[in-house]
Amino acid sequence: MSGLNQIRGDTQIKAGTTPATALDAAFAASDGGLFVDKEDHTAETDGRAVFVFASVPVVGSEHVFLRGLLRTDGYTMAGPQLTFDAAPDPGDALAFSYRKLVA
Repeated sequence: MSGLNQIRGDTQIKAGTTPATALDAAFAASDGGLFVDKEDHTAETDGRAVFVFASVPVVGSEHVFLRGLLRTDGYTMAGPQLTFDAAPDPGDALAFSYRKLVA
């Protein structure tokens, strides 16, 4: 088996079981795009401290890249909104990667 039914090595989810059904529904609801990579917000680094993701991320899945470096602190998340403790400098490269929350 491959794709959604293949988890790791020989571990598989049988078709029609609840996990497989949930995964199929999640992919169908999101057109298969559950991951966002390098969502660019560089144009918005104009002295502001608050940025809004294009989609709501799964809690804790966000990767925040400021000036090309992964940030692990110095910001808080609330739904699709990220607030830096100190605003990035104007023109700083800013990108987000995350998993989309699918209801």
